[in-house]
Amino acid sequence: MVVEQPQKHKHQGKLFNVRISVFVPGKELVATHKSDQDVYIAIRDAFNAMGRQLEELGRKRNGRVKTHSPLMHGFVARILQDEGYGFIEGNDGKEYYFSITNVAYPNFQQLSIGDEVEYIPKPYNDGQQAHHVVRDREAA
Repeated sequence: MVVEQPQKHKHQGKLFNVRISVFVPGKELVATHKSDQDVYIAIRDAFNAMGRQLEELGRKRNGRVKTHSPLMHGFVARILQDEGYGFIEGNDGKEYYFSITNVAYPNFQQLSIGDEVEYIPKPYNDGQQAHHVVRDREAA
């Protein structure tokens, strides 16, 4: 661990930089925290960053890596503007429920029947729900 005070300004307080290097088999991990006036906070934040790196490395080495849901494509088949929900027909032929809270772009009121969209499918009650619904910007 290295703690340094790179510049000594009379007008700004003392600023500290902390750098921590950890060697693990086959890899060196480095965490830094720069420009904090409290040396103890700079050290704490650098150690927290190193802890996150070690946890992530452990997950990868043990095969526990986060996987992202596949992005699906389809079109708005039905929409009930006053009720705040609608349905997407996916390119896979399935129907996906979505509500006003699932729409990322544009806003819910700007969607129309036939709009091409992309979304992330999630199991929901007895069916499927579309999350993070985004209208295809090229088709808009």
